[in-house]
Parts: sequence; C-alpha cells; structure tokens
Amino acid sequence: MKYLIYIYFLITFQSLMNGEEKCIDYILLDGSERIINYGLDTTKNWYAITEPFPNRYRLIVNGDELQSMLNVSLPIFSQDGNRWAAFAQDNSGWMLFTEKDMFAFNATDVGDIVFSEDSKVVAYSFFETNLEVIKLNNQEFREYRKKPGLWIDHDGDQVAYVIENANQEMLKVNGKQINSFDKITPVGFWEDGDFIYVGQFGNYFQVYKGKEALSETYFNVPDIKINRKGDVLAYIAYMINKRYVAKLISDEFREPLISQRYDMISDLVLHPTAAIMSYSAVLYNAFTINMNLTEYFSGEANSTPAFTWNGDELFFLGCRINCFLSINGVSYNTQANFPVDRYYAHKPNSMTFAYSTGSTMVVRYLEDGDMRAGMMVNETIEPRYNRFEDRYETLGSTNNRLYLLTCKD
Repeated sequence: MKYLIYIYFLITFQSLMNGEEKCIDYILLDGSERIINYGLDTTKNWYAITEPFPNRYRLIVNGDELQSMLNVSLPIFSQDGNRWAAFAQDNSGWMLFTEKDMFAFNATDVGDIVFSEDSKVVAYSFFETNLEVIKLNNQEFREYRKKPGLWIDHDGDQVAYVIENANQEMLKVNGKQINSFDKITPVGFWEDGDFIYVGQFGNYFQVYKGKEALSETYFNVPDIKINRKGDVLAYIAYMINKRYVAKLISDEFREPLISQRYDMISDLVLHPTAAIMSYSAVLYNAFTINMNLTEYFSGEANSTPAFTWNGDELFFLGCRINCFLSINGVSYNTQANFPVDRYYAHKPNSMTFAYSTGSTMVVRYLEDGDMRAGMMVNETIEPRYNRFEDRYETLGSTNNRLYLLTCKD
C-alpha cells in the first residue's frame, strides 16, 4: 500500500480563481486496510490507525507507518508540531514510539504521554499491576491511585500529577506532596517552576500557586487556562454573590485584571503569547464577546471565540437576524446563515474562513460571499489553517480511503 500518492481529483465546486487552482485533494490511504481512526493536530500533522489484519493495528503518522501491533494508542503531538509519541504493544510487550526513537518496558497497561513546552522532553507513565510508574528523563516515580494526566514544567525537570488518597486528592511534584484538598484541578506550571491548580474544600474553591492562594474563595471556578510560556493565567470565577467574573494574572500587571460582574461567563480562551483573554459574557440578556475588558457585540448566538495561531486576530461567528464573522471587533456579513456550534478556521490577516460540512470542506470569502470547496466524501473532520503550507486543510474518508482536502485562499 502506498501513502501520500498525490492525485488531483475533480473539485465539486468552482475551484479556479484568476486562473489558479484553489482546492486540491490528495489521497493518503488507498483503502487496502480498514480505517479505525484518523485526525489532525493544530499545526501540520495527520495520523491514522488502520486494521491490516483482524485484531492487528497499525499507526501511520504523516505517511510513516509502524508495523502491525496488538494495540496502538492515539499519537500525542508536541505544541510546535515537530514531535509525536504513542504507545504500542506487540507479543513482546509495550513500547513508546516517537518520531525518531523506540523505548520498550515491562507493563500491564499504559497511562499518559506529555511533552514539555519546548518539545525537547517527553514524560510518560505505565502500570505494573496497580502501581503506576512515571518516567521523566532519568527520574522515575511510583504511585498508587494516580488520576489520569501529567504536567511537565517548561525546562522538562519537573512533573506534576494528582493522587487519590482516601476521601481527598493530593498534588505531587516529582513525588513530593504539595497540597491536598477534597478535589484538585491541575492547570500547569508557572514560569518560576511553581504549579498552578484549583483546590476545592467543601463547596468552596480557590486558585493556588504552589502552596500559596492566589485568589479569594469562590463558589466555583468553572474554567481556568494557562498559556504555553507559563506567564499568563486566566480563570472564570462564580462569586459568593452569584455573579461571574473573569480574572487575568500576569507579571505585566501590578494587580490582576478583573472583568465586571456578569450573569454568565463561558468559552474562556487565552492569547498564545500576550496577556490577553477572551470569553463569552451575558448581562441582562445582552450577549457579548470580550477581549480583556473590551466588549464586542456577538448577536443572540455565537461560536466560541478563538485567536489565530499567531495571535494577530480574535475571531468568532455571531448571528442575530443575519450571521457575521467578527475579526478584531469588526463584523463582516457572511451573506449566509451558519450554525454557531460548528468549528471555524480562519487564516490570519485574510478575509476568508473555512468549515467542514460533513461531506466536504468549504472556504468562504467575506468580500463577495464566494466559496470554494474540495471533493465530496462520506465523512470529514474539523478543518485547520496550516501555517506551514499556507492553506486550509481537513481529512475526509470514503470506503476506507483517506483524503487530505486542501484549499488556499
């Protein structure tokens, strides 16, 4: 079976603009093996799991394939898209595969995989019966009743995780107990190496950095985010007065940035590098998308706000009577109505956006309402903007054939 055979297909919609072919579709898998699963990361990678023989599975990443195995896990990609890792099991036991290495170990089952922020370090865990073994560089930590999830600091020297202990949960970093609560929500490492988390005691919640409380007491902290560098933290708090606020913490500010009080706040997102948060807010039946303290009209329904990969633009789809795409607070009529619960991709500094219909990928042009699309397939997944290839992409499948659908703006 050959992979990445580039074959042009007939485009189901108009695919020429100014003499340039805009949408090109490629066959990635030719249908000789049954497709079990497939997907994209947010950067440039694709993967598929196939079943070449009954109860034997193969992992394929960007066209590079493993031999058939008894079990394979979904691959985990580093944030920059340059690395990946996955577990696989054959008759000899379990292994960790990366884009360049393989590590074998004795295990009864496997656990978590996580990359450091700079992608240089990978940590993983596996089980020896009821004992979970956590591997980070040359360090090894053994724990009973660890909850799913690992978090690595930015230098790849520390790993954090949560242990269930009787009726409480305990936060540990490199095997040492940091704190315990009725429930702990791990978040990530701050740039100085302290771990950020939410501790719940009874019906009350607080945000912590190491052993120090960063916040007052709340009725709930329904969402909390930390950026890749670990120097910006944002969270939504449900206050004792039964109103919601959004709070942003950064070394750039002498004091935390706090929103006004709203009836509801949701859909919290962080800028990839700057001290900027965005969220959906409702106050007295008025709906807005906010960027820090600035409010943008969002119609009566809106998609989740998102930043472009480089942070240049905040965008979302909003609908009232008509639908519009808001880009940095400027609303552009989409000249058609769209569901707000769909995922939309947007190339920064362009007047285009893309979405999957379930049978193809469509690119819309805001200036004139024109559209481009690729071939028709039985199934598609959410699209992405691939900054490395400067194009919109998604995967689609038909009869165990896998296609890469692409469109340039």
